[in-house]
Amino acid sequence: MKNKKILISFLVFFIINCKEKEITYYSEITKIVEIKLGDKLKEYDVVYIIPGSGCTGCINSAEKFFIENVSNERCIFIFTYYFSRKNLILRLKKENFDRKNVLIDDENIFYLEKYNEKVFPIAIELENNRVSKVYNF
Repeated sequence: MKNKKILISFLVFFIINCKEKEITYYSEITKIVEIKLGDKLKEYDVVYIIPGSGCTGCINSAEKFFIENVSNERCIFIFTYYFSRKNLILRLKKENFDRKNVLIDDENIFYLEKYNEKVFPIAIELENNRVSKVYNF
């Protein structure tokens, strides 16, 4: 009986501790931003990721926000999963894409296909070169 209790306790402990940690959109995008931008993070306070496809109203608002705030060099804007690079540049003005704080993600690295949240623009606040907060904007 005592051995059975020990075995059951061991199995419960094993199952609880070996349970795979839930990976969320926000934790995965955090990891990608920190890896891909690396040392560049010290130059910015906020990273804005704007998808080209998804919630149309949200994306339109984010693009308007981009036009109004692109001159803030403490913000970096990343455009991902866009239909046409040419259309994107024409619509949002070529001179804006010549800035060092604007990136076009041609490889869709910042568009996490398996997550529903990918269709919304997100803001990633930085503190001490690390992500401190991630949210939809």
